[in-house]
Amino acid sequence: MERENKQESTIYHITHLHPLKLTATSLRPGEAKPVCYACRHPCADSAYECAACRYALDPTCARLPRSLLHPAHPAHHLSLHLSPAYPTGGFLCNACGHAGAAFSFHCSRCQFDLHLPCAALPAELRHPSHPHPMKLLHQDPTSGLGYICDLCRGAFDAKSQSMYICAACDFGGHVKCFTSAEAPAQRSVGDPAAEILAMEQKLMASMVMADISAQGARNAVALTGGPREYRYYDPAPLPSQYAAMANSMVMNKLALLSMSKETNGGGGAVGDGGAAAGPGGGDVARFAGKGSN
Repeated sequence: MERENKQESTIYHITHLHPLKLTATSLRPGEAKPVCYACRHPCADSAYECAACRYALDPTCARLPRSLLHPAHPAHHLSLHLSPAYPTGGFLCNACGHAGAAFSFHCSRCQFDLHLPCAALPAELRHPSHPHPMKLLHQDPTSGLGYICDLCRGAFDAKSQSMYICAACDFGGHVKCFTSAEAPAQRSVGDPAAEILAMEQKLMASMVMADISAQGARNAVALTGGPREYRYYDPAPLPSQYAAMANSMVMNKLALLSMSKETNGGGGAVGDGGAAAGPGGGDVARFAGKGSN
């Protein structure tokens, strides 16, 4: 990938026409560190730079191997690509799940990609949020059930992303959350009433989409018949109507049960040690179950 002149500390890299000179970026007070062209991260204490072009490579990125066998993808070797392998000009990293547009390690057979920093993630690290070491895991520990990051409280797909986890405590999450120098912003817990309202709105939207799909399917089936067999109206209930009827039946049964408990003193008296004369919680479930049959 590069030729090195040790006497002058310069290299000739395949990504740039001019020689790159090793310079100490830490000796520039008040100046931002140059951004590495390969990984798009600020360079460390030194960098290989072309001052005329303002081009820089972190020393680690400048000496990357052309291919490697990574534990995240042990089936095939990953090749170093100087640009994304896709016509879109970007890729999604299979370790952190974030987009990339620079150098990457790529498997053309499996469409598997890794950011350069993600390819160098430590197999084990310590984090101030947990007393035990966190191990890097490339397989889904939930068997497809999904996972919630214990730092940012955000959900992620463990089938397509790596994660840091303490298996003994079931504590873990995103690699970005556990490797970032900044504390991840936790998802704030809003007003319960507002969250319930949002859930109801999503449910209503889902019901509308189900109705549209059902009605479209009915029309498509009707169109396959003869001209006289087409029906402009199907009297059968739509999915939302079924849901509304089921909800109404349950609410009516619960209301009747509540009235029955008030009449019979179902709440129980404190002086009686909390003994309930009316039906208990199990009776509510059984009563509602009978009403729905």
